[in-house]
Amino acid sequence: MDLTKFYEIIHTSDWSWSHGAVATKFAGFAPLYFSLIYTMRSKRCVCLGSGGGFVPKIMTYAQNKLIEENLISDYDISLVDANLSGWGDRSYDNCIEGYSEIKLINKTTDEAAELFNDISYLHVDADHSEQQVYKDLCNYGSRMKQKNWIITCHDTHTPLDIDYGIGVYNSIKRWTQENNHDLVNFPIGFGTAIIMPRIEGISREYFDLNTVPPI
Repeated sequence: MDLTKFYEIIHTSDWSWSHGAVATKFAGFAPLYFSLIYTMRSKRCVCLGSGGGFVPKIMTYAQNKLIEENLISDYDISLVDANLSGWGDRSYDNCIEGYSEIKLINKTTDEAAELFNDISYLHVDADHSEQQVYKDLCNYGSRMKQKNWIITCHDTHTPLDIDYGIGVYNSIKRWTQENNHDLVNFPIGFGTAIIMPRIEGISREYFDLNTVPPI
């Protein structure tokens, strides 16, 4: 895989290192974010929290490839960030510069939830309190596309002297167990968990790219 585009995104995103990326030496979670969106042909992508624009930019790159290959018709990427925490102050104006495909929604995640339905791919990286992460998963989890969706949650593992990662992971684990979904957590950078619906008795047709529409 040519990592050139990933490194370009890394260099223009202030918090890319928290996803395990290190300059031009290691792309961290960038290829996996891309692969999740590209492989599942995610049609509607929503990111909660800016994180320097790292994940929304990768969403754009993945959808660009899907459009080039006629697997989806157009971009559908939304970034929800009310810029309340102060994290965005240092990068908010420039974090998605040059990425006009990203729709910026300057609302809290609670306020913006009603704007969405049939979400294919959701990235949760906004308020990192245990209570709000769980609330975001409840609010947006009910708005995912039926059966075929992916959720990633950032900051599930904090290697520095920060303890919110425990609360983030606890919320994710609680919500996943309550809804009988599958969960895997990667200790890359500050940690990213992947949640997918558990589908029993899935048919072989699901894997046929010629018959299955994009999610």
